[in-house]
Amino acid sequence: MHRGAGRRVVFRDDKERRIFLRLVGEMKERHGVEVHCFVLMDNHFHLLVRSADAQLSTAMQWLLSNFTRWVNARRSVDGAIFRGRFHGVNVVTERHRHLLIRYLAENPLDLGPEIDPVTYRWSSVAAFDPHSGLSVPWLHRELVEDLYGIGAHLLVRALREPPRSDLDALAALLGERSEPVSVAFARALGAAETAAGLGGSVERKALRVGAALILLDRTGRWCRHDLGAAAGLTASAVASA
Repeated sequence: MHRGAGRRVVFRDDKERRIFLRLVGEMKERHGVEVHCFVLMDNHFHLLVRSADAQLSTAMQWLLSNFTRWVNARRSVDGAIFRGRFHGVNVVTERHRHLLIRYLAENPLDLGPEIDPVTYRWSSVAAFDPHSGLSVPWLHRELVEDLYGIGAHLLVRALREPPRSDLDALAALLGERSEPVSVAFARALGAAETAAGLGGSVERKALRVGAALILLDRTGRWCRHDLGAAAGLTASAVASA
């Protein structure tokens, strides 16, 4: 992902979005980078890509520099559009891929409740809906379709359904009530580590542990003494976390 310098708007109109996606589509031929998902927001973008030849940095430098030159010439300005180097996360598990695909697909919801992520024009989600009429020939569909089925209908249907409550989501995350607290703690810690991979603020071990304990404490299933035993902490340390 990459964000505009000073969090300023990157894409001012649809023409600039079309040019950016045209350049994204050229990365496979020029640098061997496959694009599996994308979403363009006003001041940032996300791409889920695969670079079999380890040319991601070269490809991103080409993409960003060419887009910057085109936009600066169009606006009759100069200088950086994006801030520093792009942010990349190595995705090695199916669980992480699943979360990233959902995260990118739901990103347009940040623009307002009136936005339908299924029909949002600047996201790859619409390309997986056979009724959208959107054609993105350079998009690699196999990874998403392997997870969600042909046409990724399961993803599209899930996006149209109302979100579950926080407690329901926690219950699904932490498994059955009969699970030992140590198993639930390991599961919650994994969720916190995934959040760090998504670019959140849970970046150091102490913060990951604290986030996992908060998730478990909110369920009300275990006392803080038991949570501390699972985390190797005292009950007072759990309360502080």
